[in-house]
Amino acid sequence: DFRALPGIYVGIVMGRHAGFLTAAAAAWQLDPDSGPHLVYVPERPFSAAAFIDDVRATLDRHKRCIVAVSEGVSTADGKALVESLVPPEKLERDAHGNVKLSGSDLPAALERALAEGLPGKRARVDALGYMPRGYVGAINAVDAQEAFDAGVFAVAVAEQGGGSVALQYDGKKTVLKKVPLKNVAGKTRHMPDDFMLPEVNQLSDAGMAYLKRLVPEKYKVGKPFV
Repeated sequence: DFRALPGIYVGIVMGRHAGFLTAAAAAWQLDPDSGPHLVYVPERPFSAAAFIDDVRATLDRHKRCIVAVSEGVSTADGKALVESLVPPEKLERDAHGNVKLSGSDLPAALERALAEGLPGKRARVDALGYMPRGYVGAINAVDAQEAFDAGVFAVAVAEQGGGSVALQYDGKKTVLKKVPLKNVAGKTRHMPDDFMLPEVNQLSDAGMAYLKRLVPEKYKVGKPFV
């Protein structure tokens, strides 16, 4: 559709402080010409002006631009992007005072920014919500088995008196460990910086290798039943 009707498409993906889910969008990239052409994660400061420049350069190169952006991207001063683009009276906060990222006006705000920065260009922005995290069609055998193993291990830990279960990837496989709850409670696991290319909003080979093991094989393009 985007090859036939050039334009800009932005998918906003869940993730307040960690970009794993957003970065996973690139694991199915067919080739450099295919999307997502740009990936924005919370671990890197977001600049609206640089975003417009990136999209413009991608349009010049590919005649279209597909973007995966985390709902939790923040500006260089640490302020969530939604706070920079959405009027204060339209912001919602949770019981802890955190700005609600889901259900915010971020999609509309990004569409306005694109319309102002790239006048005349067709743009669509969607907030994908829970779909990327819970879509049953995007589960592979490794991911399913590791999730099941973690559940079995958690039951065993509970029977032994409790604790917290941590999953650690050692470069070849995921290792299950029992750790004190105080060591992990309230903490965030950020995506490693080397998962992204320096100064480029795309995954590195290291990031691609980590995420590809957790997503199914790419779908084969089917033919219509006519």
